[in-house]
Amino acid sequence: MKTIMRAGVLAAAVLAVVAVGGCSSETTSDTAATTTEGDLTVEGPWVYAPAAPNVTGGFATIRNAGDEDVTLVSADSPIAGMVQIHEFITEGTTEKMVEVEGGLPVPAGGSVELKPGSYHVMLMELKEVPVAGDTVEMTFVFSDGTEITVDAPVRAREGMTGAPTMSPSMSASMSMG
Repeated sequence: MKTIMRAGVLAAAVLAVVAVGGCSSETTSDTAATTTEGDLTVEGPWVYAPAAPNVTGGFATIRNAGDEDVTLVSADSPIAGMVQIHEFITEGTTEKMVEVEGGLPVPAGGSVELKPGSYHVMLMELKEVPVAGDTVEMTFVFSDGTEITVDAPVRAREGMTGAPTMSPSMSASMSMG
């Protein structure tokens, strides 16, 4: 039964590649929303309204004002049964999302942007489906023990530029890593 459920989650995630990763790489974050703990800041968090009923993507900019590199090692959300840090990559004609093994480094004095078509937090096995106007709680966990919880506004997909439609050939060329 678990294998069937996991297969369903992966199928939904593959369908969400178009919705999460295939959109324009422009970031439309609300930079007014910032949360800081120690040297780490999460700016402009937001979440897409899900295109598939069981999965969506979360985005933000993470800044490290410290003198040492840290790693985003995990994330969590009460609306998701599973949350992973993903990267959207294109290899030739194949587009896929892969989980970032070992976490996502945030350099000392630098930042990392979680954005459509790149790194993002993948919220899967949704317990509730957020709609535009809602907020979604997400917690980012770092290698130095810092945890930052944010309320991310949910944005509608209307007006997204560069979002491809799912075609049989695109479906065949997508995979989960």
